[in-house]
Amino acid sequence: MLKRVKFSHIFLLLVFLSSAIWFYFFTSQPKFFRADFFDVGSGDAILLKTPDNFKVLIDGGPSSKILDHLGKSLGPVDRKIDLLVITHPHEDHIFGALEVLNRYEVKMILGTGTVHTSSIYLEFLNQVKKKNIGFKIAEQGQIYKFGDLELEILYPFESLAGKKVQNLNNSSIVLKATYKKVNFLFLGDAEKEVGEKLLEKNIDLSASILKVAHQGSKNGAQNFPGFLEMVKPQIAIILVGENRFGHPHKETLDKLEAKKFKILRTDEDGSIKIESDGENFWVDTSI
Repeated sequence: MLKRVKFSHIFLLLVFLSSAIWFYFFTSQPKFFRADFFDVGSGDAILLKTPDNFKVLIDGGPSSKILDHLGKSLGPVDRKIDLLVITHPHEDHIFGALEVLNRYEVKMILGTGTVHTSSIYLEFLNQVKKKNIGFKIAEQGQIYKFGDLELEILYPFESLAGKKVQNLNNSSIVLKATYKKVNFLFLGDAEKEVGEKLLEKNIDLSASILKVAHQGSKNGAQNFPGFLEMVKPQIAIILVGENRFGHPHKETLDKLEAKKFKILRTDEDGSIKIESDGENFWVDTSI
């Protein structure tokens, strides 16, 4: 009987010490803001995650690959997305987002509400309605806060809800994400026309990290004269995969290289992780 008591005490002590070590390990680790630019092929899928576990997903990419990436980034238990941003309803942005709706609890969606009749987008809207998810219409001046993360809508300048847009790329939501003193500029697939409008409005486009528009297309907003000079990013990220359009275009790469911005590409570097303490940021391409 005495031996059993001693063994029980030793076992409980070991459990306590093990728990204390794990608690110290997790609570003592620095907690950073994180932005994951996922390698999903030719399309956009970006996850923003704050230290207090707010999660914003910007687009879902052209396939179900996003689910594998979210599983690695969030783990098998975390199934909540606080905000899903659909920059515009082209399939290379919306297909994976539909898959996310079927697997994750999405609290709110931010989109433009533009008219588009593709089967994928209509099914996406059907699922949004079926699951009773709130759908906010993006418009310049809106600000969304998630802890220390602030999202500011820079474009479109007015509501596009229920409107037909001839070029859906130019309906793309352009937003700036700010975590304390570190800024990200996300251009969706916005083209030069949008770049010109943003410059005309004298909007603050400065950002530490630029998500290059439309897989580095020649017509991307970043290629409008003077645009890159306003952003002045340290890093330019191109989300791109194998495609028949020749993206990223040489003109885009030449402009970025001429400004000596560091260029990262998911087709060459794989998924890209950026962590920040709000003052500095670090890049990791090994995820």
